[in-house]
Amino acid sequence: MVSAVATRKTVSILFCDLAESTALGERLDPEPLRELLGSWYEAMRAALERHGGKVEKFVGDAVMAVFGLPRAHEDDALRAVRAAIDMQAAVERLNTSLQGRGLPELRIRIGINTGEVVTGDETATLVTGDAVNTAKRLEQAAAGGEILIGAVTERLVRHAARLEAVAPVDAKGKTNPVEAWRVRLLEIQEEAAPYPEPRFVGRGRELELLEEAWERVLADNRCQLVTILGEAGIGKSRLVFELAARIEGQVVSGRCLSYGDGITYWPVLEVLRQLRTLPSQADAARALRSLLGEVKEPSSAEEIAWGFRQLLEERARETPLLCIFDDLQWAEETFLDLLEHLALLSRDAPILLLCMARPELSERRAGWPVALRLQPLEAEPVSELIPDALPQALREKIAYSAAGNPLFLIEMTALAREGDGEPSVPASLRALLSARLDQLSPDERHLLQCASVEGEIFHRGSLLALCPEDVQLTPRLASLVRKELLYPAQAQLPGEDAFRFRHLLLRDAAYAALPKADRASLHERFAAWAEERSGEYDELLGYHLEQAVRYRGELGTVSERDRVQATRAAEFLGSAGGRALSRGDMPAAVDLLSRAVSLRPESDNRRLTLLPELGAALREAGELTRADEVLSEALEAGRSTGNRRGELAALIERAELRLASEPEDDADLKEVEASIPALEELGDDRALAAAWSLIGRRQGLWKGRFAQGEAALERALTYGRRMGDRRQEALILGQLALSALSGPTPVDQAIARCRRLVTETGGDRLVEANVARYLAVLEAMRGNFADARALVGEARVTYEDLGMRLMAQSAISLAYGAIGLLAADYRAAGIELRAGLNALEGMSDLGYLSSVAAFLAQALYGQGRLDEADDLARRAQASAAPDDLWSQVLSGGTRAKVCASHGAHEEAERYAREAVGLAAATDALDLHGNALVDLADTLALADRTEEAATCVADALRLYERKGNDVSAERARARLAGASVTASEGLGGRAS
Repeated sequence: MVSAVATRKTVSILFCDLAESTALGERLDPEPLRELLGSWYEAMRAALERHGGKVEKFVGDAVMAVFGLPRAHEDDALRAVRAAIDMQAAVERLNTSLQGRGLPELRIRIGINTGEVVTGDETATLVTGDAVNTAKRLEQAAAGGEILIGAVTERLVRHAARLEAVAPVDAKGKTNPVEAWRVRLLEIQEEAAPYPEPRFVGRGRELELLEEAWERVLADNRCQLVTILGEAGIGKSRLVFELAARIEGQVVSGRCLSYGDGITYWPVLEVLRQLRTLPSQADAARALRSLLGEVKEPSSAEEIAWGFRQLLEERARETPLLCIFDDLQWAEETFLDLLEHLALLSRDAPILLLCMARPELSERRAGWPVALRLQPLEAEPVSELIPDALPQALREKIAYSAAGNPLFLIEMTALAREGDGEPSVPASLRALLSARLDQLSPDERHLLQCASVEGEIFHRGSLLALCPEDVQLTPRLASLVRKELLYPAQAQLPGEDAFRFRHLLLRDAAYAALPKADRASLHERFAAWAEERSGEYDELLGYHLEQAVRYRGELGTVSERDRVQATRAAEFLGSAGGRALSRGDMPAAVDLLSRAVSLRPESDNRRLTLLPELGAALREAGELTRADEVLSEALEAGRSTGNRRGELAALIERAELRLASEPEDDADLKEVEASIPALEELGDDRALAAAWSLIGRRQGLWKGRFAQGEAALERALTYGRRMGDRRQEALILGQLALSALSGPTPVDQAIARCRRLVTETGGDRLVEANVARYLAVLEAMRGNFADARALVGEARVTYEDLGMRLMAQSAISLAYGAIGLLAADYRAAGIELRAGLNALEGMSDLGYLSSVAAFLAQALYGQGRLDEADDLARRAQASAAPDDLWSQVLSGGTRAKVCASHGAHEEAERYAREAVGLAAATDALDLHGNALVDLADTLALADRTEEAATCVADALRLYERKGNDVSAERARARLAGASVTASEGLGGRAS
């Protein structure tokens, strides 16, 4: 059960102290001092309570008050500042009364701070938290007559007060100085709106309805009452502003206040000030003069309503009148009666009474007529309110969190721009949501807090488990749905009814009000309920147990039972992380496995089984430095503890990583080869699949030994499928597709093989992406360039969706580059390859980087950018491993052509023949053909045309054997004397 005594709330705390009070005590006898302080106390209490502050305590000559207890209000910070100004004014009045009595002048200093505290209910309101200490430090730093406020308070009142930044307060006990502002005065009164007006979007139909109401008023020459209902920030004021700008008539407005003296007729007074006149009938005018305080005789509510109606009718007969009343949910009953009086009795005058209110109005006055209920904006207008300059992922987060509320969108966007780019919730919105929750009954608020533990969507069954004492659960849920705080939702668990919070921010506000001790208990209780259900809920169970342990850790109350729960949480999260890794969902895998590792003590041997998986996920996600740290830790832990299985798993994953970042060093690969017998003895199929896959790629495909490589890959595939490891299977199938592309298999057969690999796995997305990037180049060899680019585009989307950043940058760049070179579209190839190279430079991946650089060098040569091409070719050769044939052959051919273009023919021929020699030692037909064409170009630049033609003829035979129609046709044209200077096929190495 949620604690009935403690709750977390955001409040505004005010501290006030008499300046130089010690000297005052020395000058006065205790009796007059007591009388003076008594008068001061009463003046301070009156000012505080007039603005809704709750006096927490008087200690000596100090006062502490809290705004936001027992109920929060969205303007609590502004109330506190208003109270402080009133307190200063009260002291001035007190000083005036003291003149002539020989008493010293009083001066007070005030500090105000807004923040989260822990407090009790209405009978136990003691507040605790750092926000209280900060308010006290601000007060101590203030001079006599000053009001200092903190940063959060400043953000909440800056729209209504003139503030002056002062030097940060070096507060005792605080790590960093406290930002502070001095309050000069309030510039705007109650009609001020703290929120920016958003652009007018998505309300076209609603505006038409209001315009139709206005036209009816004009046509019928009568009064009509129209009420617009909607939550705070949904766009009521913006809609009404748009209407007012379009009509021809006089516009007046008034706002209902949430508190204060004389608020019943405040909207009427505002309208009277704007009209600047009174009705012509003497009795009607007298009723309004009494309201204005111009006559002493009071008028009844009926007389005031009659007088106000007479005034509006007279003005409307001169010019049609649009009378706007805002915040009707705060209106006194008498004022609501006045509006109904106007609507029912007004005659022969075009008046549109346009009212705006939040849903609470319907809760207070169920029969109030509502003409228009504003719903959240649709997706298209929402996107118009979020700047295009923000990253797409951030735009999506803001849109989802705001749930179509324009104010929330604008405020969250502004804070994201000011902060670290995350869509955090501004203080103004937190105050708004907290105030809405505090207007509910304690039982309804209790239910929402329990529901928030499950999340934005929750199930009725979980509520029964979290608050079993609530026998009125169904009626309370129905009530919250009627109040538009909850909506029925699609259940995520079978056999359950589900509900959704109106928006995520409301759920977060309800959750934030829970004390951490209650959060821990409720999370643990929810996990117990979920565990009783059938289904794979590892991630769900792990999360809730993890939260329970975390909160108890923050409270310093971790027990042995909590340590057991931490172990269970790690097991659940590790299991879910392993599945995410297997299906290729790298962001989820990194997150889940990281959390599982953090819950295991370093001495826990089971932690070692998680580290290699985490290292693999980090590598795929492109976090190579962190991956190396994790895998090195795992390897050392395995060796020091004698955990051979864990040691070898870490060894294989680290070898995979380091052969990418340090391709010239194959020491790790040799250790992997030597580990095969031990892995077979251990029966570790997962590690065997990874080991044989690595051996097949590095010792087979990289060196152009395709038969040897495929044999190793087939063995890896057997182990991977036995374990049901989808990630390994997808990787291996992708490598078999690479073999089909780069090896001696003819193009038509290679295409058929690739399509069969996809079909056999039932359309697995990761397999499709891994195969598609090679299948695309095969299609390009047949001249199907549009189909080829489409295949690569689909693969890129899949990699990005799965968070496989390394593959999305490197493999896709290589594929696009190969297609561009085959199409002789060197500029397009260069753009893609340059983007890939830049991304890889940030990841420290030298294996892929050397291949991308070699391809880019060829694209630059094709554009005539010889010096740049030579620089990239040199870089590719320097960073590539000696047995990385593709990078060596392609970059060697480019360097040869550049040298020949500069007249260094002997050096050029040496480079070109070295490249041909490397390619000839393989059965990579296309690579060999490309090397021969590079040699032909090199010889042609030295005017050795016959030798060049011989090389082209040899290349043609290789292209024809491979079925590379594009390169073969280009070679034939060259032999026939066509003006073709170079022919490029597929080179380089892809994963």
